[in-house]
Amino acid sequence: LGYLERSLQFLRCLHELAAHGIANLEQSKHAAPLFQAFLQISKLLLTPARTLPASHPLRKNIRSMLKIIASTMISTLKSHPLEFGEFLSPFTKFFAHSLTDAHANNGTWIFEDYTVQALSFLSAILTCPEYVKKFAGSGISMSRAGVIRADPKAAAKMQVILSQIFTPDFVTSLTKLLVENLLKLTPEYIQVWQSDPEEFCAIHHSEMRMDENARLAAEHLFLQVCRVFKNQ
Repeated sequence: LGYLERSLQFLRCLHELAAHGIANLEQSKHAAPLFQAFLQISKLLLTPARTLPASHPLRKNIRSMLKIIASTMISTLKSHPLEFGEFLSPFTKFFAHSLTDAHANNGTWIFEDYTVQALSFLSAILTCPEYVKKFAGSGISMSRAGVIRADPKAAAKMQVILSQIFTPDFVTSLTKLLVENLLKLTPEYIQVWQSDPEEFCAIHHSEMRMDENARLAAEHLFLQVCRVFKNQ
């Protein structure tokens, strides 16, 4: 427990460094090993997160560590969108894969707030002006604003990376995952809906925040997927 608490403090420091203290990710000698460590730590932590009892004291620390890593990657993606290209593919695949086991055997969220962050990372890609403006036939097109602000070579490289990640198969799998796993109505939701549909919509969309509710975050990502890949 003490080791995890110290690691948690360490991750908080790294979060500040990664999101705000690395001016150029491509030239930094610290960025690649740092983000590779983040990815490996996240993979290691998800296993006990899914198996430890809900009352186990380690779960709180694991949850905090996963949240810090995820928020770090979201902040870094937004701060250094074009320089983040080297790390975009592994983290996109990791966060997408982590959504496949977001629920425990009893149907409850394992860590709902972490699931929200995983969904937010994917949404951040599809709403980033430097990444996606429209999806045209053969691949993803960069926004004009992004090309003007950035090195054309970096923009062209990122366009290739995005096209390699968001293949038709990946988009189809992600859409299926969202619809079948994350947007599916629970028995409690169905009961409220059947008793008063208008009240259900009012509660669902006014009293819940997207950054706190996984289903709302999944709805937002689903809408972005439909918008960006409407021709698929």
